[in-house]
Amino acid sequence: MQAQDQLKFLRDGLAGLKDYLLSDELFWPMGGSQQLTPGNLLFAKTYLEGTGQSLAKEAQQLAALQTKWRQAWQKKTAREFDSRLRQWEHVLTELADQPQRHADYYATEVRLRALLELLAETPEQRQQLAGPDALLRGLTLPGDFVWEQVAAAAFPAQAYWFLYRRPKPADQD
Repeated sequence: MQAQDQLKFLRDGLAGLKDYLLSDELFWPMGGSQQLTPGNLLFAKTYLEGTGQSLAKEAQQLAALQTKWRQAWQKKTAREFDSRLRQWEHVLTELADQPQRHADYYATEVRLRALLELLAETPEQRQQLAGPDALLRGLTLPGDFVWEQVAAAAFPAQAYWFLYRRPKPADQD
């Protein structure tokens, strides 16, 4: 995760956001492995703000587009939440079934949970996270921040507690 990559993604995403929102696509290819989604845009914005980037122009542009295309934004956000939740539940199932095999991927896979945190806009969505979060707590222990330290300010432990966990060793229940 590099700040300049996140900034380029955010700017490119904002430039194509209207067309994306008006399309039927949920995952909009942006070249390479990057895909435009509301969650990925919010992630880039959160990351950059936490690393001290000045994003007044981009934040204003995002807010304006969210307001102008509110229904389309909400529809995409809800669809992405459902998709990411299914992905996250699959990751947790794999971690529960084969903890030793999947523990090494936790730092990468937990990005899904961070996206869910950013996407959750309703009490119903928050409630949907309760079961997976309880499972996650049972599969992990408190630990250090899972990503590079520069990103820790963007994702404080109180809201993003799952980024401050590590999978339990296979022999520990």
